Amino acid sequence: MLVRRPLSPLPSLAAALLAGCARADLDVEPEAIDWGEVDFLAEMPDGGYAPVDLAITNGGDAVLHAVLAEFDFDHLCAPGFAADRMPAELPPLDPGQTYAIPVGACAYSAEGGERDTEVSGAIVITADGSDPEAEIPWSFVPVLGLDED
Repeated sequence: MLVRRPLSPLPSLAAALLAGCARADLDVEPEAIDWGEVDFLAEMPDGGYAPVDLAITNGGDAVLHAVLAEFDFDHLCAPGFAADRMPAELPPLDPGQTYAIPVGACAYSAEGGERDTEVSGAIVITADGSDPEAEIPWSFVPVLGLDED
């Protein structure tokens, strides 16, 4: 004789718990930006000298809400972002989605003695539900490529 038992609630409970564990995962590439020597003699192109795409990707399985928390507008530029609008919320990212911020070297302080010496800092991106924040170190050496004839 075949006896049927009621289905156990465990599979549906496990599925509910797993769904509750969905989390966003902040991935940023590149992990560091080193422009090397940047020649400031030429007119600065749109987006700065040698722009690099800073790619923010949601590597998790929940929506990611990221914020550009720290950015050095005295030395860098990123079209669409401004110092007076910081911190800046980025568009929400679905799982697997990427948002790119073009970052270029844009200025240095000649009066502050920065020419021909390394200038450095970090870009910081935070996100809800993601530990830790992403800190992307950057550096460049501002030079004036004067020909020595």
